[in-house]
Amino acid sequence: MFRLLRPGTLLRGFQAVQSSFFHQASRLITLKRLAKSADSSTDIGFDTLRSLLSKNPFIIEVGSFTGGDTEKFALAFPEAEIHGFEADKENFSKAWERMRHYPNVHLTCAACSNCFGVSSFITSDGDSRAAGSLLHPTTHLQKFPGVTFATSDLPLVPTLPLSSYLSALDFRNSIIDLLWLDVQGES
Repeated sequence: MFRLLRPGTLLRGFQAVQSSFFHQASRLITLKRLAKSADSSTDIGFDTLRSLLSKNPFIIEVGSFTGGDTEKFALAFPEAEIHGFEADKENFSKAWERMRHYPNVHLTCAACSNCFGVSSFITSDGDSRAAGSLLHPTTHLQKFPGVTFATSDLPLVPTLPLSSYLSALDFRNSIIDLLWLDVQGES
C-alpha cells in the first residue's frame, strides 16, 4: 500500500514543474475518484494506481531509499519508465544493487533541490536510515527518539533541480504520470 498525499504537498520546491503537473493531473485523476478508492487511512493500492495511470506511465520517485517502492513500481508497471533519486550514498548503493537488472529504472544519486550544487547531507541511523535530509531535524527527534542523526563529518551530496533533470529528458508527451515523493526536509 502507498500513502496518498494531497496534490499541493507533492510539488513543494518544484515550482517549474508545478503548473505543468497540475494541468496534466486534471486529466489523469480527480480527487473524487481518489477519495472513493482510499480507505480511512488514505492508503491507496496498486489496483487503484493501475486504474488511474496509463499502461506505460512515466514515474518520478524522489527518495528511493533502498529501492523497495521502486521495485514495486517496476513489477506493477513493467512498461513504465521510472526515474528515482536517492541522496544517501549507502541507501543509493542498496537501491542500485536491487534495481540494476530492471532496464526501465534509472537511478540518480542526488538530492532534488532548487539549484545545482552540493550540500551537506544529514544522514540518519539508529531505528531508521530513511530519515536523512538536507535540513537539520526538528520535531522528528521528539516523535522518533530512536532515530539518530549525524552531527559532524556530514557527507556532501550533489543537488539538482527536478525541473532541469526533466528538461534534459525526452519524455513522451511531457506528462509525469506519477510523482512519488518520500523525502524529509527540503529535498
